[in-house]
Amino acid sequence: MLIERRRPIEIPKVNPLWEYKADGTLRTAYEAYKERLQIPWVGVVTMAYAHYPTFFECWWAALEPIVGSHDYVETASRLRARAESNAFKLNTPPLREKLIEVGY
Repeated sequence: MLIERRRPIEIPKVNPLWEYKADGTLRTAYEAYKERLQIPWVGVVTMAYAHYPTFFECWWAALEPIVGSHDYVETASRLRARAESNAFKLNTPPLREKLIEVGY
């Protein structure tokens, strides 16, 4: 039996709690998240999770020990290197000039 996937009639609204507006325990969690994942900013999906504080607290409590592990950091580093290497092979034209033209 094949189950057909359908879009919802109305796309649910995403309500991210923006990093620059975070304070208190959320700010602390965002900083820990960036440190553990070794990234410069919090992604929109994570900020959307933060809109639901009880879920976010449980999610981060479960995720933090995993992403802080040596195995996770090592594997993520290898995955990133592989993705960047494969992206380089695509030989896409540089975007810098086009971005400057449109005001970035």
